[in-house]
Amino acid sequence: MQYVQDFIHHDPFAATEAELEDWQDSLPVSVIRNYTSLVRPYYGWIHAKGYRADDPAKLLVMPPPRRGIPRPIALERLELALRTARPRILPWLLLAGFAGMRAKEIAYLRVEDFVVDSGFVMIHLVRTKGERERVTAFPRWCWDHIAPMLPEHGPCWARERGSGVVTPQLVSQLCNEHLHSIGFADTLHSLRHFAGTEALEATDNLRLVQEFLGHTSPSTTAIYTSVRPQRLAKMVDLLPVIDLSSPSVDVA
Repeated sequence: MQYVQDFIHHDPFAATEAELEDWQDSLPVSVIRNYTSLVRPYYGWIHAKGYRADDPAKLLVMPPPRRGIPRPIALERLELALRTARPRILPWLLLAGFAGMRAKEIAYLRVEDFVVDSGFVMIHLVRTKGERERVTAFPRWCWDHIAPMLPEHGPCWARERGSGVVTPQLVSQLCNEHLHSIGFADTLHSLRHFAGTEALEATDNLRLVQEFLGHTSPSTTAIYTSVRPQRLAKMVDLLPVIDLSSPSVDVA
C-alpha cells in the first residue's frame, strides 16, 4: 500500500475511488496488473470486515495477463553449456533442460525422490511452486550421468562451504553465471523452456506436457504452442512458387 500512499499523500485506508483511479492511471503499463492485484484485495478485505462501507478499488480495471512466448536455449548452446559445466552444476543443467525442473525443485531434491523402474526414471517432486506434489520423468542417459555424483541417501546436493541445504537462489545463480561466462544471455529458466518446447514438438500432446512441466492450468502450457520461427519458414517454403523471371503479362 506504500505505492498508493506515496501518490495520494495520506492514509490509503481513506482513499477514494477517484484517487485510486488516478493512481492507477499514473502507473507504467508494465506494472499496472501487478500493482493493482496487490491493492484490490486490501480494499475488498476491509470492506468485507465492515471497516469501510464501500470498496473503492472494486471498479479498478485489471488488465489481462500478457501471453508470453517461450524463450528456449538453442540446442547448440545447450550442448556447449553441458560440455563446459563443472560437475557441481552439470546435474542441475540436465534436470532443467531434460526434466523441465525449476530451480526450487532442483534445490530440494533428495536421492529417494528418483525412482528407476523398468529402465524408466521418474522423479517425485515434493517441494515445488505452490507446494503441489507432482511426478516428472528424466531421460535414462541423463540419469546415468548424474547417478554416480549423488550420495547414497538424503539431499542430493551439499553446500561447498558451510552447512545447510542448497537454496533455489544458489542453483539459479551458479547456473546463470556459467551460462553468462560462456557468452550466453540465457538463464536456467531458458533450459526449462527448452524442455517444454522440445517435449511439445516431440509429442504434440499439450496435456502430457502440462503434467511434465507441472503447470496447474493448460493455458500456461499453451505458450509452448507458439510455433517456432524455423517451422514457419519451412511452411512458407511449401507455398506455391511463382516464376517472376518470365515476361510480365499485360492486363487489359
